[in-house]
Amino acid sequence: MSATSTTAINFYSSVVILPVGLVVNSLGVFVFLRKSLNNKTNMGFLYSTLCICNIVALVTSIFVTQFLPFYGLTLATLNGFFCEFITIWKNFALQMPSFVQVLISLEMFVGVCYPNKFRYIRSNKKRILWLILCIFICALCLNLFYISYDLRTTTTATNVVSYINRTNSTTNKTVTERVTTITYSTRTRCSSVDLGLRFAADLINIALRNMIPFTIMLIVNILLTRKIILSRQ
Repeated sequence: MSATSTTAINFYSSVVILPVGLVVNSLGVFVFLRKSLNNKTNMGFLYSTLCICNIVALVTSIFVTQFLPFYGLTLATLNGFFCEFITIWKNFALQMPSFVQVLISLEMFVGVCYPNKFRYIRSNKKRILWLILCIFICALCLNLFYISYDLRTTTTATNVVSYINRTNSTTNKTVTERVTTITYSTRTRCSSVDLGLRFAADLINIALRNMIPFTIMLIVNILLTRKIILSRQ
């Protein structure tokens, strides 16, 4: 499958995914903000926050990486500022839902195993919101490794071979001549010259988006399951 076909498939699938994701998550925000879901627990508030983060991640991922490049516009290659900003924001936006899912798991764990602890934070939505903002700010600061990214232009030379048939007027014979033409193509991309910084930035991105949230949620859910099983014996 060619790169053009792959790009077209990604584009048209995004046309379907984006509206559905926006509608479902927008409805989720209003549903989870109902008073009945927020009187005794913070699950409604956290789930509505997750829906908002999903919307941000969905719009960023599909709009920036699918729609605009499909029409020949890549924001990260406009200038040096957009190179750094779009790279940092794109990774941070995809990390946001993972952090909220961790907080949801922790809320469930504390609510079941230690219902009378951490009431200072859990009893006030504003304190939870500040906690979420602090986590987001810390994650955003860790993504600043991508500030080392800049525009890099590479020129590639390609040999194009063509064959031309020429007729010799003296001998009246057709001779095939091989003609080699060198074409140059220029590509601009947003990347880091320092391979060490690029590796560190990508490693932090993977850790924040996948490894750390997965590890925390795995441990929390194992402890929560163990607590529920022991309570029923």
